[in-house]
Amino acid sequence: MSVTLLLVVVVITSFVIGRLIARFASRYVVLSGAEYMVVGVLLGPHLGLGLIAQPTLEFLRPFISLLLGLLGFLIGLRGREGVASPRGAFVGFGSAVGVVGACSVCLLPILVNWLPLDPQQTGFVLQRDVWRGHGLVIDIYLTSGHLWLSLCLGAAAAVASSTVVEGFRRVHGAEGAVTDFLHAATRASQLTAILIVGLVLATTRAAESGGVVSLSIAQWELAAILGSVVCGLLFGWFLGKDEDPSRIFLGSIGLVTFAAGAGAVLAVSPVFVNLVAGLTVAMTSKHAARLLQELERLQHVLFVLIMIFAGTMWRPVVGWLWLLPVAYVLSRLVARHIITGALSRLLLSERVPRIGSGFMGQGTLAVALAVDVSLRFRQWESIVLTTVLVGTLLSELLSQRAMRRLLADAGELGSNVNLAPAAEEPLPAAAGERVEGAS
Repeated sequence: MSVTLLLVVVVITSFVIGRLIARFASRYVVLSGAEYMVVGVLLGPHLGLGLIAQPTLEFLRPFISLLLGLLGFLIGLRGREGVASPRGAFVGFGSAVGVVGACSVCLLPILVNWLPLDPQQTGFVLQRDVWRGHGLVIDIYLTSGHLWLSLCLGAAAAVASSTVVEGFRRVHGAEGAVTDFLHAATRASQLTAILIVGLVLATTRAAESGGVVSLSIAQWELAAILGSVVCGLLFGWFLGKDEDPSRIFLGSIGLVTFAAGAGAVLAVSPVFVNLVAGLTVAMTSKHAARLLQELERLQHVLFVLIMIFAGTMWRPVVGWLWLLPVAYVLSRLVARHIITGALSRLLLSERVPRIGSGFMGQGTLAVALAVDVSLRFRQWESIVLTTVLVGTLLSELLSQRAMRRLLADAGELGSNVNLAPAAEEPLPAAAGERVEGAS
């Protein structure tokens, strides 16, 4: 079967299955999209039927980069939802940074001990004695490769899905201050995760090109950000005063294709480049609302395809590296409850038990970031995908019950019981009531 025909079959099948599940099953349960990874595994060359072979995957990598770019652009267009509530934004950004740090520290020892890297092929090596005495030496050793990989995995762990929140709104009628608070905070955590991954990948690109392009790490990162902003500004300039929906749609696809291609060629995250471009369009273009409305027609099949391709790319690790998904889930669980709970207590006058339970689900974005990192670091593909895909599936198993208990304790399942914040003004409602699947 030709690659083009195979791609058409996968797209049509994914769309039909996705629409059927969304139409019927979503009436009774909250769906996050993680279930489509299983379909990808069954289609893939490593554990499944081999319908999508490895050469086909190699051929489709530019298309996968385009899908990632489109996801980043959609999240960028909705970026204002992440800062609609100052309190939610503070908790979302702060807790996401804390989770990145905590998970990176927990994953580093496993990576250092069971993922040997050649010091000659890394940017730097850190080796420092911590304690010497009685014939015993305790030291710290890691390479820049270990550090970058742990930060990328930590950024994926920082993602919290707003799909679960929106699903409980739709299926269970969840309404109230805690629900709105969770929506804004999860959106902010997604922005933080993408920014961290983008900056890490830009840093590694700057280190690798040190002998070719005389740009420092800060200059390379600034160039990536400014280039993305220029892409967003060019979109508004190209459309001008045109109000034709078809022209707006085609212009957006052209922008995403160009930005994703530039990000892939420069070895900078396509998700990051298009996120910044989307944020620029959302803040500067009068077409932003119409554009978001047009692109939402593609979002369901987009999320399904990302999940399926992630499953087809997955090749399990061996040996002690299976500790990575276990450490990923446990460290994320503990960090979410401790850090998110501490920050939320600063903003809510009445203590909400287990507020971190609202951040358990991960959804599509965490998987997309894993695919993004895998496309950049091919030698770590199995490690990244195993850690994040298995971690995401386990998190989804926990997130439904945890969210239900949290909202039930807050009195917001099918009622309008509100929880007053510490300040005088109430928490603002999250923008929009539509069903989100981008995270």
